[in-house]
Amino acid sequence: MKSPRNIILAPHVDDEVIGCFTALDRGLITDVVYFFDITKDRWDEALDSAEYFGFNAWQGDETFVALPTDLEYNLGPEDTLFIPTAKDSHIDHSRISRLGRELKLGKKCQLVFYTVDMNSFQAPLPPELRDKKKTALKKLFPSQSILLEDEKYHLFEGYTEKDHLTTVRRVKGKLIVEMTGYNPPKDFDGPQPEETDEDYLNRLVVTHYNRTNVSTIVVDRDSTKVTFNG
Repeated sequence: MKSPRNIILAPHVDDEVIGCFTALDRGLITDVVYFFDITKDRWDEALDSAEYFGFNAWQGDETFVALPTDLEYNLGPEDTLFIPTAKDSHIDHSRISRLGRELKLGKKCQLVFYTVDMNSFQAPLPPELRDKKKTALKKLFPSQSILLEDEKYHLFEGYTEKDHLTTVRRVKGKLIVEMTGYNPPKDFDGPQPEETDEDYLNRLVVTHYNRTNVSTIVVDRDSTKVTFNG
């Protein structure tokens, strides 16, 4: 049985440290996959980051937004993907967030969401970690030195396992979910009997993602259809 892996999907080189420094610093991350804007200089920085924190660096497929074949083939339920929240403002982050959700559906891996915008579920870092993170960012990514002077990249960090749920409540056996950024059609199939609420909602996100809408979805376990008010 293979060992569980913790894999960061990083849209750009340095996102892994901005969003997941604490996990990297604790030695929890085994692999990081980078996807966009990978020049030679930026790949050299990625390799420096890999050596600094002790993970394996991979280049994902930028055109098709996919994992390297070897890495995806061996992905399983014991593995955890750290992926950007869909609430991050950069469109590339939303694309990688969707990829992570698709992999969860197909490979049954676990998901943890992180943010680089620091506008969702962040918490202040203790001063000693803040200074350590700032030092690592400046050392590892000299090409981004001006951008990374912004204190927001050093002061906060946060993780969540339920990125797409804004509010959840149950009324007379129905699951009422308010989701930010999703626009399903008026009628669509309800959850399968074996699906958990979380797995079903993740499937909705993959199928009906739209960055600009706020949706209210009513999931009735006694019905094969779901009502939607967007």
